[in-house]
Amino acid sequence: FEKWLSEKLHLNLMGVVSGIGMILGVLLSIFLFLMLPQWATNGLNALLNFGSKGIVYNLIEGLIRIIIFVCYILLTSLIPDIKRTYMYHGAEHKTITCYEKGLELTPANAKTCKRVHNRCGTTFLFFVMLVSILVFSIANSFLNVDGVLRLLLKIALLPLVAGLSYELLRGLAKTDCFIFYPLKAPGLLLQHITTREPDES
Repeated sequence: FEKWLSEKLHLNLMGVVSGIGMILGVLLSIFLFLMLPQWATNGLNALLNFGSKGIVYNLIEGLIRIIIFVCYILLTSLIPDIKRTYMYHGAEHKTITCYEKGLELTPANAKTCKRVHNRCGTTFLFFVMLVSILVFSIANSFLNVDGVLRLLLKIALLPLVAGLSYELLRGLAKTDCFIFYPLKAPGLLLQHITTREPDES
């Protein structure tokens, strides 16, 4: 009974820790990618007075968000465990490409494949930031809200932004036309940070 109780308490504790970790992760994301860019843009707006309703405000805020995202990726890539995770990410891409080429799934075949992939989550996150500039600009032109209301509006629009970004990712993954390369290139470049060349293990 003591062993069973100990295991139950351990599992419950792990569930609580995982739940707290997930909540903290969501709050950190909201702070880093919604609140901080908005505060920084408000500060710049107070200095330069470019207005809080137009496309300029949203472009600056979007640019700040992208800079934070790239810095976040670069900083996390310095952590040994994350470096290893990025190697697994590279291995995943190589494996998917190997499978999609119809090759036998062996380490030797996978090694010959690229570690960047058209349908990667890193590219999706970049598209989320790109699409959010457009969506938030349109929303702000119709609803002139500020402060907490503007933040809540952005959170409410996230499903729309994510859905549009997913469709953009899916659509661009189906074409290799050079016309669309400027849209694909930033995400592919970011993947060189979030993937590493995997070793045999």
